[in-house]
Amino acid sequence: MISYEGSGEAFLNLDTYKQPFNYTLHDAPVFKKKVSIDHNFKLLEISGERMNSSATIDDYRITVNKEPCNVTSLSDKKLKCHFTACIETELSCDIMIILQQRMFSLKYNKVTNQFILYLLIIICVIGALILVIIIYFVFVKCLKKQKKEYDIDTSITMGIYKEPEFVGQKDINDVAEIDVPFQKMTQYIEQILLIDKPRGYKKNPGGKKLPFDIQEKLGHFEVLLKNKFFILNVIKAMERKKNICHNENYELSLHLCLLLSFNLGFLRELCEELFKDLIHHTKEKEKKKIMSRFDSIAESIIKNWLALSMYPYMKFKFEPLLYNFVNEVRQFLTQGPVDEVTGSSQHYFFKSCGISKPIEYTKINVQLIYIGRCVQVSVLSCDSISQLKTKCLVAYQAKDVSCVLLNPEDIQIVFRGSVLNEYTEEVDSNGYSLMATVNTYIIRDGDQLHFKKVAKPATFDIETRYVTLGASVNIVSKKVNKSYHLVAGDKRKALSMTDISHMKLPAELEALLLNLFSKMLDQANTAPPLRYLHNFFIHQASKFLLNDGSQWTINSFVIQMCSQFISHPNILLDIPIDLCVQKNLSAIQLYIKEALLRPKSISSKTSQVGKQIYAMVSRFISQLNEQPEVDKSVVIKSLQEASALFTNGITIYKEISLYSLLRIMENNYVVVYKALESNETARKLCLHEKFSNIFH
Repeated sequence: MISYEGSGEAFLNLDTYKQPFNYTLHDAPVFKKKVSIDHNFKLLEISGERMNSSATIDDYRITVNKEPCNVTSLSDKKLKCHFTACIETELSCDIMIILQQRMFSLKYNKVTNQFILYLLIIICVIGALILVIIIYFVFVKCLKKQKKEYDIDTSITMGIYKEPEFVGQKDINDVAEIDVPFQKMTQYIEQILLIDKPRGYKKNPGGKKLPFDIQEKLGHFEVLLKNKFFILNVIKAMERKKNICHNENYELSLHLCLLLSFNLGFLRELCEELFKDLIHHTKEKEKKKIMSRFDSIAESIIKNWLALSMYPYMKFKFEPLLYNFVNEVRQFLTQGPVDEVTGSSQHYFFKSCGISKPIEYTKINVQLIYIGRCVQVSVLSCDSISQLKTKCLVAYQAKDVSCVLLNPEDIQIVFRGSVLNEYTEEVDSNGYSLMATVNTYIIRDGDQLHFKKVAKPATFDIETRYVTLGASVNIVSKKVNKSYHLVAGDKRKALSMTDISHMKLPAELEALLLNLFSKMLDQANTAPPLRYLHNFFIHQASKFLLNDGSQWTINSFVIQMCSQFISHPNILLDIPIDLCVQKNLSAIQLYIKEALLRPKSISSKTSQVGKQIYAMVSRFISQLNEQPEVDKSVVIKSLQEASALFTNGITIYKEISLYSLLRIMENNYVVVYKALESNETARKLCLHEKFSNIFH
């Protein structure tokens, strides 16, 4: 006679038995008088302490593998029943116990030795802890060694170039010390070249190691990327794909440039082939738009290569001028719609993102309590939560001058036990989330507020800037003063082309920037990569009887320069980042690229903002003529030093760039495979088979 035993636990409101309970299933009856029992009968015993002691035998319904059983006896700690169906004991049995319409199930399985199981679990846990400790110490040691060899955020030193000393640079509150353009290579890569990075993109992809099969695929894919015919066919195939989205376009061109930048000679040859192919396959009417279109992957790659080549030259030659120019424009753009509450302002260019609806407000006094001290704070019912934090901090620090200075991001306001959030769940007709105000939380005159320090202030990958520093602004429209409530954009909604159409760009800005880069290209000491590609454009244009090859180059410079200033530090348009999240910057860049090449579409009657920027750019270009000439050999040496630092600085993006490209290839597998298979050269090199083997 063989017996199988098991155990289980009851959950929810199951009150047949208390937990834990045990059950025993016998393959034959266990009675002294076996002769009186039918051999086909099976006996089931369930032992445990019953919760519902008032239940009777008639209240229970028991099934084994959906076969009914008859309850024969019932006591406080044991229930017996028998069944007539033939059930193989080697298979698992599902025992169902039903009492007054409540049900739970037991899964019957063979029982292993519990002691050995627990022992194995303990041994595995101890081994895992030891392994984690060893890995941690090895990682820390390697990290210290790597940091000692090369600091990735070290400012680039250009040999003979000395960092300028600017007036007011030592002042902590001076805006000129923030976001110096072209200061660090990693900053340039992250915030300018990688402005169109996909969602979930991380600076250091090594936090989580990729699975082995993915790493193996990346290895084979990296070998394919070293073949020029493979890359050219992939780009052509993706160019012909009509439904490619702009994000995929940017992502493909961006990551290709990042990976190929390790071999600048190979990247230059690729750009030559791409440019030749562009001229051959572009219609005559469209050739004037070459290097200005935003939907071309090939042109994006060429312009990215221009940006990589332009970086060291721009830093070496124009950093002091760019530094002052950026700060001057920034200080001007702090002027705009004036907040009636705080007197501060923020300039913006999107009509639909700015004004929402009129609002009325009242003055109230609240009691701020912190560390046992009570301070009276005067606020307005229309104040945003950010404003409320600022006013509370100002009032408290004025009361206690010896306290530690805090920022609004370092504290949270608590009212009636709840933390006040800066945004509401309400959305207006345009899809924008409204900013929460004092009135939102029904804060009345005399109410008590508490504020507490945030343990770890939140950090952001991009600069956070609000559309307004206050909840209400004074706008003069058709000689009528109105008070409006400003709203922040919903981060879940993409920016539409209607929103972008409201953006105003000074018409004179195009001519000024064209003049700027014309001077750069006419310099005797222009960086060799720039001069080489510029001459190449002109040579190719002359072969096809096109006289505006130089214009293509200048246009590409203008586009790249504007993209850099728009993305970081956002000076020419000062776009509020919280209104258009990172993915929307691509759409903004598209509009700028079109606007720069369609000056007639922009009104010649520029606003006061346009005139001020026009004057600043004019002074900026006039200062370029005063720059002293430098020995050409020194320039080339500095470029080589910067190139070496660039190669080291960009290494951290290699794995994530490979993975991003591999994902795009997988999403467009059929398109790429057919292109490789139909091309004679690629077919002879078996590139289509190698590509297919990566995914199969």
